[in-house]
Amino acid sequence: MKTKYSRKCTLNAIPEILNLLTHDLVFMARDKALQGELADLRGVINEYSYAHEDVELLSSLENPLVKLSVEAVDSIWEIRSDFLVLNGFDETELLYNPMAERLATDMTDSFLVIVDSKTTDDKPVLRRYDDFPLYFETAPHVLYETAILLMTGETSMGDAKYASVAWNRNDEIVFELDRSDLNVNLLATAIEILLIFRDRYYNLDEA
Repeated sequence: MKTKYSRKCTLNAIPEILNLLTHDLVFMARDKALQGELADLRGVINEYSYAHEDVELLSSLENPLVKLSVEAVDSIWEIRSDFLVLNGFDETELLYNPMAERLATDMTDSFLVIVDSKTTDDKPVLRRYDDFPLYFETAPHVLYETAILLMTGETSMGDAKYASVAWNRNDEIVFELDRSDLNVNLLATAIEILLIFRDRYYNLDEA
């Protein structure tokens, strides 16, 4: 089962997709820090939101996983900035676009898998900020599926069976993308960057 979206809608959704990917990683990194170096702030900060200053604080910490996460966030933000420039988008143009916001949310909810280890297999809870391996394995596939949508105008995100297994081939996906399309090329670059961070994650002593 495939769902069609216009190229304009997909382009408008991409900045929000990149936002959602960075939000999840920031929350995960902050949760990790609250278990260690920022333990004194537990119960003090708002766990449902963050500001740029929070990211700066995380970047000053010593935990290698937190540092890696902040580096990945900075890299995704840089890709997002390049995307805005490439398409001549202004931040204000991206506000109040319910269709694009819904597409971005649906795309991440369909393909980004972060399962709370305390839940049962049949009741996963997405984005519980405690599963870095699943994030680094599935975040690249969110961008791959977005690139496929941009190339074809169709997505299989409504097919739950497909979405549940599609991410398990990340090292191949970038070669399937048409990089002559500059927007697709940016997404492919973001995929490559996330895969580098995935490999770095697995090489961390504590991972």
